[in-house]
Amino acid sequence: VKEKNQQIIIKVQDTGIGIPENELPYIFGRF
Repeated sequence: VKEKNQQIIIKVQDTGIGIPENELPYIFGRF
């Protein structure tokens, strides 16, 4: 988090392995 020109900038970076392609059809299913 940093301030620039009276604004707050928040950066998020995901460096995980991700979701396996065979599971993509199910990511929005209820559990």
